[in-house]
Amino acid sequence: MNLDIDHPVWLLLVLVGVLSAFWGWRAMRGIPKGRRALAVGSRALLLITLALAMSGVYRVQKADELTLIGVVDVSGSVQSFARFGTDELGQPIDIDQAARGFLARSLGSRQDDDRIALVAFDGNAGVVAAPSRAGVLDRSVTKTPIDGSDLPGAIERARSLVPPDSNARIVVFSDGRSTTPGLDRVPGDVQIDVVPIRYQIDEEVIVESVEVPTRALPGAQIEARVVIRSLAQSSGELRISDNGNPIDLNGEASGNAMRVVLDPGQRVLLVPMTLGPSRVHRFEAQFIPDEIEAGKQYSGDTSLQNNRAGGVTMTRSRGRVLVVSPTGQGGTRESAELERVLGTQQWVIEHRLPSAFPGDLLDLESFDLVVLVNTPRDGLPNGSDGLLSAYAQDLGGGVIFVGGCEALGAGGWQGSVIEEILPVKLDVADDLITPQVAVVLVLDSSGSMRRNLAGSSRSQQQIANESAAAALEILDERDLIGVVSFSNNAQTVVEIGTNDRPESTRARIESIGSGGGTNIGAGLRVAQRMLESVEASTKHVVLLSDGESMNPGELPGLADEMGRQGIKVSTIAVGDAADEQGMRDVAKRSDGVYYRVLNPSVLPTIFLKAIRVVRTPMVREGDFAPIVLDSQSPATGTLGALPTLGGLVMTERIGDDPRVRTPIVSDKGEPVLAYHQAGLGRVAVFTSDVGYWARDWIGDPVFAQLWGTLSAWTMRSGDESPGELMISMKGSSAEVEYNAIDEQGAPIDGLTVELQQYDQSGQTQSITLTQVGAGRYTGQTLAMSPGVHVLIASPSDGGRALQPTIAGLEVSGSAEFAHLDADPQSLIDLAQRSGGRVFDLGSTETVDLFSREGLTIRQSLQPVWTVLIAIAFVLFLIDLAMRRVAFDRWFAQAREDTIAAARAVRGEQMQQAFASRQQAKQAAPAVGDIDRSPMMRPQPKPKSEPKSEESASDNPLLAAKRRAREQFEEDGANEPRP
Repeated sequence: MNLDIDHPVWLLLVLVGVLSAFWGWRAMRGIPKGRRALAVGSRALLLITLALAMSGVYRVQKADELTLIGVVDVSGSVQSFARFGTDELGQPIDIDQAARGFLARSLGSRQDDDRIALVAFDGNAGVVAAPSRAGVLDRSVTKTPIDGSDLPGAIERARSLVPPDSNARIVVFSDGRSTTPGLDRVPGDVQIDVVPIRYQIDEEVIVESVEVPTRALPGAQIEARVVIRSLAQSSGELRISDNGNPIDLNGEASGNAMRVVLDPGQRVLLVPMTLGPSRVHRFEAQFIPDEIEAGKQYSGDTSLQNNRAGGVTMTRSRGRVLVVSPTGQGGTRESAELERVLGTQQWVIEHRLPSAFPGDLLDLESFDLVVLVNTPRDGLPNGSDGLLSAYAQDLGGGVIFVGGCEALGAGGWQGSVIEEILPVKLDVADDLITPQVAVVLVLDSSGSMRRNLAGSSRSQQQIANESAAAALEILDERDLIGVVSFSNNAQTVVEIGTNDRPESTRARIESIGSGGGTNIGAGLRVAQRMLESVEASTKHVVLLSDGESMNPGELPGLADEMGRQGIKVSTIAVGDAADEQGMRDVAKRSDGVYYRVLNPSVLPTIFLKAIRVVRTPMVREGDFAPIVLDSQSPATGTLGALPTLGGLVMTERIGDDPRVRTPIVSDKGEPVLAYHQAGLGRVAVFTSDVGYWARDWIGDPVFAQLWGTLSAWTMRSGDESPGELMISMKGSSAEVEYNAIDEQGAPIDGLTVELQQYDQSGQTQSITLTQVGAGRYTGQTLAMSPGVHVLIASPSDGGRALQPTIAGLEVSGSAEFAHLDADPQSLIDLAQRSGGRVFDLGSTETVDLFSREGLTIRQSLQPVWTVLIAIAFVLFLIDLAMRRVAFDRWFAQAREDTIAAARAVRGEQMQQAFASRQQAKQAAPAVGDIDRSPMMRPQPKPKSEPKSEESASDNPLLAAKRRAREQFEEDGANEPRP
């Protein structure tokens, strides 16, 4: 057995063990040698064992199995440019068929325990099949298209699939054109074989860029530079749009498009345009080639994927307000009166439903103020809370939350990203809320939940688990939560109890695996028993499944029974295979809500909706007179007595932050209005509403005064930034230049300029710009994913923050199409660095991908510290026993008892022998004719006279022995002879 050690320094404890043995032998002289040897030896062995455990001893075992992972490039460039021939029917072969066919022909010396896995990638990598011994090559590698080609990420994903006890080989099918950098940094510890996909395009048109000013004045005329590259002669039309609206490029002629004829090479088209009233202008240029054969062949063009590009220009307009509110009964909006008041301030007001909330920061940037009126968190698209937080803190925008029955805490905003910058606490003290909610999550964990979400490496089970865990954030600590999973049978994941350990509950939910059938009834019965055992004002079950139950006939009766018990069952049917009618019927019979989900990516929002019971404990209705604590607040103006309000959403004041102002409270001291500065922006919360609860305010002058002043204070500042941003794309990254000038036009030196880069999903990266000249600061961003990006340059002068400069940038999704030929050399270099081989996809030569030749045999390290700790525990007990318990005394006493018993037995045996001899003598016959003549015997000596006195020096014991011996001799002499 081979062993390995992680931290050899801990082996110095072995010396301690030896020294302790030497010292212990001398220190325990009063203990018998046997017990002393055991005590000293166990103590030394204990320290040696602990030293081995702490040094990280591993058992090294060489792996025999081999896992082959195929990594297949399904990006747009491969799909559009590569050709793989035709099949027997004359149909073109795609990359899916070509790659799986190559793998199937190359199994060679595959052994029974060897496994195969598949990874498909374009802009991201998805696991098509986890390592398995059968059935992998029957699965298609097609996936939902995502712009880009992330080859380094795909290899990293493949590496993560390798079992720890298996050897590994990766086979990459790709054109080598990765839009993500880092291929040269891929570790070479796993052998990577490559199968280059080769192509060379002779006819192609590429719209490389649309260059427009990053900032301009409203209504200004600008010039766009559209850069087009063509490999051959081509003709077609150029179209440009501003925020989706076509721009007329054809003058007085019909249509909006410009007719273009392209010669081989690069051409720059200058297009004058006049900016409209929008704050943000997203321009898109598209070249549409003439068709030679409808849908199949174009003039000098092979693929249309790279025929568009975009640019962004921002203007300095001010006073745009976005009001977000749901539509009430009859199509009326609760925010209507508020919108009317804000409109009187000469601001541009735009209303949107929660579902139409801006999807990226660039869209939000076009507004100076965002007002959310009675808007629940789950009514907005996923990630909107993070966008709002970045909009306020980094872009300097203003945000106002207005209350209502579905706002703030009652709308599930607890645990959101923006909660951290609200001027109130959404979690209310326990003594203010008395009712309790009991929720049981019943989650499908059948085998079908293993399916990966299209375009993702995560399974439906993972997404469902994460969504359910995230939804726990809106529950109060006193609410009751239980979790049940079901496949063939039901399993209790979390026993029902208070939500005071959400992290533990979350971890257990996220550990749910997949496998087995679909037994919905079993899961519901466990949930029913849980809820029957607790007392709560509201009992709710959230059921999720993607299939049909084993016993669907039992569900209607079970739902009726739970409904009669006051248990509502809300159901979520996921995917095409779900029993839509059955799930809808269960929800209807129990007075729950039914949700149909075709795309599992929206599950987080659906779970929030399903779990968010209208939390009446978070809302206090009833007339009260607001109390003004600060009548001269800059956000409200001068206030006198205020009209009555009819209710509010319960929150708590933040008392430990001096920046938070709470000028208006309720009669019970609850916040009615609170506000503060949050980063570069400002955030305010009005816990009552602007509709029914505020009916006495509407029409009163205080309503217009309060909302006019509060909105103006919260709105983005009109201060001008001291600098301008200039951006130019270099591959997949951008070169950024920031020019800082003061009001007199002089350059500003010595600034610290931080550049934040937000992508379309809200992810951010930061770099620090370097001063390279008078007032000039430059830097280069990291690789940027396709889509719209927002760049924020935040300058500071000696620690004093200056107004940021904001610019937008659109990265074309066609970056992978910029190269019109494959790059096999990058793949060959990758294979050489990892000791791999290079194969030809079209070759008919036999390939053995399971050959062990040249493969680095992996050694699996199995820790043995658990065994050592167990041994150490036993040695500790022995050591303790040797020192505390005198076993040797027990043994000594036992030895004495054994000797006494042996003597007693010996005495009894002697007595029995003597008695036997006596009996034998008596039974012996008389012997006649024996000569009885006297025999000559020596005369006995005369009996000595007793000594009158013993020597004074004699020991009494010796004297007694001597007298007894003499008496014995005399008796023997006087005994008559037969």
